[in-house]
Amino acid sequence: ELVLIVFFASWCPHCKNAKPTIDKIKKELHGKDLSGVKFKVVEYDSDKDKDKVEEHNVKGFPTFKFLKKYRDGNTSIHEHEDGRSYDELKSACHKHTT
Repeated sequence: ELVLIVFFASWCPHCKNAKPTIDKIKKELHGKDLSGVKFKVVEYDSDKDKDKVEEHNVKGFPTFKFLKKYRDGNTSIHEHEDGRSYDELKSACHKHTT
């Protein structure tokens, strides 16, 4: 399973700009099978989900992380540091399924 974790803040202008892209990724890919890997999107609001923000050591918004859950039970987390456009995020989603 691959999870795109999105950390955002309601007051953040960059988050507001990224929201349509995140919504489009969710609409098109959430719950889908990407190269044999189930994909989903989870969003955490900095005001409502402070424990998750602290757990993942998030310092700025928006922050995108990929959580990969392997069949053997192990997990890995990678912070997405590339672009935030729809094409760049979609490409990263597919990249992390391999």
